[in-house]
Amino acid sequence: MIEATPGGKHLATTANAPSEWRTIDLADENTLEGKGHGLFHVAPKSVACASCHPEGGDDGRVWLINGKSRRTMNLTGGLLDTAPFHWTGDLNNMSALLGDTFVGKMGGTLPGGYDPNALEAFLHKVPAAKLTVVDREAVTKGHDVFVASGCAGCHAGPALTAPGNFDVGTGESLQVPSLRGVGSRAPYMHNGCAGTLKERLTSDSCGGGRQHGNTRSLADSDLDSLVAYLNTL
Repeated sequence: MIEATPGGKHLATTANAPSEWRTIDLADENTLEGKGHGLFHVAPKSVACASCHPEGGDDGRVWLINGKSRRTMNLTGGLLDTAPFHWTGDLNNMSALLGDTFVGKMGGTLPGGYDPNALEAFLHKVPAAKLTVVDREAVTKGHDVFVASGCAGCHAGPALTAPGNFDVGTGESLQVPSLRGVGSRAPYMHNGCAGTLKERLTSDSCGGGRQHGNTRSLADSDLDSLVAYLNTL
């Protein structure tokens, strides 16, 4: 069963489209990407994938699922590079993901002509949002802080993530989310406990302890630089 958390957080953010965004050709509905785009927005007897993941992103909501708070995951920035899926990493592919979430939890039915390969082709090309760089010096310093604080140990590679599950002080062993477009994806953490990136980096009750990067001892100027860097990913 899935339901909205009472008073659930829903924070709106704005991001500018970077020039390096990949183009998704949706003009031909017979291409895998075009077909996947159509399936993503179809709502047979229920809600569409796009209902909670507008434009492949997320609705910024925290949901109560089987007694656990779970923040809607973002699907942009190269979804296939982040498999296995779900916060607990228990779903290995798109078919399992849709069967568990869309059918099992949401009570939907798979649309006619369902093709998991088409959905994968569309979603994998949806780029992550980026915020405009306004202070290059702060961003450069923030990268150094990111590495020195141990963040790059788990958030690495093209998808800025790592395989496997980890407990970063939350009491649960969960997947490492990609940091692509993280600046436009508040609230943060699996349960949406941090409304801002700085809150995530400084709050002991929201994954801010030493098990989740050594950021608690950073000076405010270093924290601000780290946030500036994260906003460019």
